[in-house]
Amino acid sequence: MKKGYELYSLARALDVLCCFSDEHPEWGVTELAEYLGENKSTVHRTLFSLEAKGMVEQRPNRRYVLGLRVFELGNVFRLEADLIRTARPHMEHLARDIRLTVRLAVLENGKIYDIARADSPDPLWIQVGSGGREATCSAAGKVFLAYIKEKEARNFVSVMGMPRRTANSITDLDALLEGLRKVRRLGYAVENEELTSWIRSLAAPVFNDEGKVVSALEASGTIQQLPSERDAALGERISRAAQHISHELGYYGSQARTG
Repeated sequence: MKKGYELYSLARALDVLCCFSDEHPEWGVTELAEYLGENKSTVHRTLFSLEAKGMVEQRPNRRYVLGLRVFELGNVFRLEADLIRTARPHMEHLARDIRLTVRLAVLENGKIYDIARADSPDPLWIQVGSGGREATCSAAGKVFLAYIKEKEARNFVSVMGMPRRTANSITDLDALLEGLRKVRRLGYAVENEELTSWIRSLAAPVFNDEGKVVSALEASGTIQQLPSERDAALGERISRAAQHISHELGYYGSQARTG
């Protein structure tokens, strides 16, 4: 019963937010309740909850407009869309060049999520689920952890843990930290069957104009497609593609800041 009520409340809140538009940027409580066919007190409670989260705000005339949080979320979407648009041609070219599946990944809520993918031209390509991947078990995750301060990396692990997904998963903090130092030296990260058996990945950082890692360019393949002997050459190729994307995002430094 509680879950059903929560879903109903969420749907009602979304209905309220969707009423705001260029043609109708502000609403009074009575006006909005009549438009939605809802009880006035119900709409008022919904607006009160949305206001507490910064999604709407009440003006001195007691009418409601969209809040700052909505515009912040819109800016996040715009930046991510710009990132994908910038990276897409480089990803497709890289996938054709190295004949591996290439993904663009971000770190959200402690896990790695793909926001774009370019498939290998070969018949056998790697399908990765849409769910989040553990950062400590993935090449992309190691990239993000490598370019924050070591104290922050330790704090990240204390919160998210170091889950063992395969026999190769790194579960020792000191080993992880040493691996992150190696990522910074090489400019790319390696994941050796640490998330899924028979699958290896390499990833390089993509920086924004402030020198902050905003995504990781990751290539994956089976252990036959991506043996360790290819790491140096492929790591350099992936890093070069990531650098091109970074340059188009306004980053021209040779080394990014950490933290």
